[in-house]
Amino acid sequence: MFAATWMGSVGLAICAILAFALFRHFLWRRAAIWLLVTLAGATVLSLALKSAFHRPRPTPFFGAVPHTYSFPSGHSMFSFCFYGVLAGLLTARIDSRPLRILIWIVAAALVLSIGLSRIYLGVHYPSDVLAGYLAGAIWVSTMLALDRLRTRRKNSLP
Repeated sequence: MFAATWMGSVGLAICAILAFALFRHFLWRRAAIWLLVTLAGATVLSLALKSAFHRPRPTPFFGAVPHTYSFPSGHSMFSFCFYGVLAGLLTARIDSRPLRILIWIVAAALVLSIGLSRIYLGVHYPSDVLAGYLAGAIWVSTMLALDRLRTRRKNSLP
């Protein structure tokens, strides 16, 4: 469970840097910008929600109590945002249907395992994780819809 939690913090940061570098390497400039905007928006959303609710954390089962508020789970929100947008950006650029399905399955498994690890370790209530997923889902849906809208408009121009 510590490994799953790591994939929602340090591992996520490493993956984000690698994804950004690969997007720049393949000249997917818009995807790189979309990734940065998604993570910046998730940061603002997480800080605003934690400040608004001020929910204290439960007593953890393992390790020390984190220094931030509990609601919503930042690990859950960031993993949903990052892995969701990464899957959306990749599958929009890949033609192979089985590969697109595999990408979405891996992203969903990562997001689910990270959220469950936060509950298992005792640093979040289940409602914190669900709220993180919901906030992340709203933000990711917005970002992917804007990406699709921009792509359609660009393709329909004469």
